[in-house]
Amino acid sequence: MIERDPAAYEPPCRLRLLSDYVDLYAATTPDAVAVIDGDRQLTYAELAAEVERIRGILASLGITRGDRVATLATPSWSYYVTMLATIGLGAIWVGLNPRYRYDEIAFIARDCSPKAIFFLTKFEGRDYRPDFERLAREIGWAHLIALGTNGVGDIEGPAVGASTTERPAVETMDAAVVVYTSGSSGRPKGALLSHHGLIYGALAQHNRWRLPTVNQICFWPINHVGCVGDLSATTLVIGGTLTFQPRFDPKAVLDAIAGGRANVFLAVPTMLQLIMNDPAFTDESFAPIAFLVWGGAALPRPYIERLVALCPRVATIYGMTEAAANTTYSDEGADVDVLFESVGKPLPEFPTRIADGERVLGPGEPGEIQHFGDYLTLGYFNQPEATRDAFTGDGWYRTGDVGFWRRDGNIQLVGRMKEMFKSGGYNVYPREIELAIEQHPAIVMAAVVSVPDPLYQEVGVAFVVPKSDEPLTAEALRVYCRERLANYKVPKRFVIRSELPRLPIGKIDKVSLRTEAMGS
Repeated sequence: MIERDPAAYEPPCRLRLLSDYVDLYAATTPDAVAVIDGDRQLTYAELAAEVERIRGILASLGITRGDRVATLATPSWSYYVTMLATIGLGAIWVGLNPRYRYDEIAFIARDCSPKAIFFLTKFEGRDYRPDFERLAREIGWAHLIALGTNGVGDIEGPAVGASTTERPAVETMDAAVVVYTSGSSGRPKGALLSHHGLIYGALAQHNRWRLPTVNQICFWPINHVGCVGDLSATTLVIGGTLTFQPRFDPKAVLDAIAGGRANVFLAVPTMLQLIMNDPAFTDESFAPIAFLVWGGAALPRPYIERLVALCPRVATIYGMTEAAANTTYSDEGADVDVLFESVGKPLPEFPTRIADGERVLGPGEPGEIQHFGDYLTLGYFNQPEATRDAFTGDGWYRTGDVGFWRRDGNIQLVGRMKEMFKSGGYNVYPREIELAIEQHPAIVMAAVVSVPDPLYQEVGVAFVVPKSDEPLTAEALRVYCRERLANYKVPKRFVIRSELPRLPIGKIDKVSLRTEAMGS
């Protein structure tokens, strides 16, 4: 890996298209390593050549501005090259997760109608050919391109060079990718993210990180904004190095960090917990990391306390698919209370308000977190009503997350608007209750869901994970909560579990917990 001059930080330049950065660094730092994938390394010059080759193949299939191209792959050079080639033509790229079952693949294919689909033939014992042969019979319009054991290296196509590939006129506000939401509360929606939004978000992260270069490990699924935005875009715009891993594996991550392949590390709390609980983890494991951040959920306090002691720079963050970036960060040197209880402060690039509809709220008043700006999603693919509903009448994006301004300027989350429930006429926010429970010295984490109640309309059910060596009873937790919460907020039931169900990206699966609570 080529070492760059660790001089004073200079922000990356702003280009029109995300894919333009490949050409920039192929010209200015051609021998710098762009990609590491197992035993394969690609310099920026080699990455540019591969992107141009796949771009030529897509152009020969008639792919042009506004068309959709999908890829089913692990985090890999194949994902990266097909994504960059697609958006360089002005087409819109869509990521498909190898964990998807057939119905999930077919739903997205029917929704966004890709003209070409790259797909893995095999992964972890699963043969994908029957699924895509069935898809070809059922939809009929897509060119199917199989990726062999060498990924995009196995694709046969026209030998088209940069000088002969005619590129359509593409604007910076054109859609670059569609990222489908997880679908934990209904059918997935495809959020359209522009070149401008991805670049704007990446530059905002760099203004916060202030590092001369960025090297990251990418094990996030390619259908997630964390892979496309937080890892791929932020690394590419500064000309850094992405190390791909086909799945999240704590030992593999630790080995890559020890090998000097990461100076920024982004994870959800579940990943950090698994890494820090791995037998290979030591107090020196994160020593190469210049900046460590987590988001997407709350990290248990004991882990935060240890990270603060081990890492020079840590931060908790908040972001969403529709913003293509993390919009809040905790301050440098924030104490454990702030890191545990809040998601930090909005970056200056992301205007933020907390409101009740369009009525702006002050400190301590819980309301919806809202963002404003042209970096936000262009809308939901083929869903004009959902797009309209996502914005207020005065143009602010409705995140659906409820929080309040603390007196110190940080935002504290209290839950999702859809998670808020009424108990005896009072609004109850699950995250407020979870925070109270997680202050208990014997508790690792908690999740609160609501269930119908004939007297109070709805009541809370708390699922809690204790420390393994701590005795704990539901009655003791009830007494503990009564000392800290109004009576209508105290959960009516406490369920003690050794672990909580997770969504594929590591967030707690509250839909599953609510189903369990309803059935018990």
